[in-house]
Amino acid sequence: MPESHGYSMINGPLLVAPAGGTIGNVQRDGDASTPLIETSLYGHDVWAGELVTYPGGTTTVTYDVTTSPVVASDLAIWQTPTAQTFA
Repeated sequence: MPESHGYSMINGPLLVAPAGGTIGNVQRDGDASTPLIETSLYGHDVWAGELVTYPGGTTTVTYDVTTSPVVASDLAIWQTPTAQTFA
């Protein structure tokens, strides 16, 4: 764990699969202290957990999405803004 001086950024990601689809092969690196867990929310496959990132550190989450075989539209991703470096 990097020297944190008591500061960190804690994120609570929520990976939600499209209707009829699934999320798998969830991997994360960085300083995350708890595993991401699989559950369901309103009938959707969901992965959730806590990610802790210390100053100067990074945290990356990767995963595979499988859509329903009877999709009505192309897969789209909705996300909140990510942390950015100050110039």
